[in-house]
Amino acid sequence: MFFGAVTETGRLSSRQNAQGYGSNGQNVSPKLRHIFIAPPNEKFIVVDYAQIESRIVAAICFRLFGDTNYLAMTECGDAHTLCSSMVWDDLPWPQDFTLDWTIKHGPFPKDMLKVAKKLASEEFYRGKSRRDVSKTLGHGSNYLGKPPQMSKHSHIDIGLIEHYQTVYFATCPELPKWHRWVAEQVQTKGEITTMLGRTRRFFGRPNDDATIREAVAYEPQSVAADYCNRALLRLHKLWLNEKFPATIRLSKHDELVVSCNEALEEQVLGIMREQMEEHITIFSPTGEKRNWFVPAECESGWNLGKRIVDKDTGVVTNPNGIGHPLDGRKRVESLSWKEWKF
Repeated sequence: MFFGAVTETGRLSSRQNAQGYGSNGQNVSPKLRHIFIAPPNEKFIVVDYAQIESRIVAAICFRLFGDTNYLAMTECGDAHTLCSSMVWDDLPWPQDFTLDWTIKHGPFPKDMLKVAKKLASEEFYRGKSRRDVSKTLGHGSNYLGKPPQMSKHSHIDIGLIEHYQTVYFATCPELPKWHRWVAEQVQTKGEITTMLGRTRRFFGRPNDDATIREAVAYEPQSVAADYCNRALLRLHKLWLNEKFPATIRLSKHDELVVSCNEALEEQVLGIMREQMEEHITIFSPTGEKRNWFVPAECESGWNLGKRIVDKDTGVVTNPNGIGHPLDGRKRVESLSWKEWKF
């Protein structure tokens, strides 16, 4: 893959460069990713950050205002499922599956989260689950999306979006407060400096909605890029010093892909988690401090397509694909094209 350019936020861009080429792994259809195959006796390890931009928005709100509702939501174990329980509160959610509980006690227990996630993942609207809808609307709402435009792009009923945003912003009032702060910065200073020190000046009209939306999205996307790139540099330095027994293959926004000898999978996973989960101390305006980081989620396989198991029949599609790490699987050799069911 050739990366043609870098965006204003610092993320690698899919745009063509001056020579007329450039792309990104994200542009490869999921159904075609199985063509990227690990070398003999090696395995791909794919590590991506869990809900990184939402966690960054939460850190921004804590640093600016000291508010912790959204911070607690992002650290509960599954923010999208928790949002679903607030919006569709007439469903039989677990008794203590509430924002108040996670604010007082921290992340939800795994058993409770499993029950809630199963309920949130049931089909709900045009093939989407409530969790899918919550993920789409939460992300769009964070970035100042308006119901008419969000409905047009997501094909979700505008009334549902309006109800979602009413509940969402009432639960996390720091979010609209942050939107107003961003607008003020653009209109009075013309620039924003991120929590990791990257400054960007905005040259669009300061009162234009498009400029404000671009500014709102800037810091979360920029910090996500810098957070991931810093991890990439740390891994590269370890590799130069022969302390990282893997080859870096791909950087894709908030995801890193390496390949390593199959026997070294556990060791490489440990190093990647340690280097990618950078802990940062953040402070509120009153001096309260929090330990903040973004968890890294790991998968592995012998090609970059997903390993899919049919829930009803148990039939496995793409047995060499990306799935749970250290699951005891062995590489399936010599699959003919007739065995690929995509």
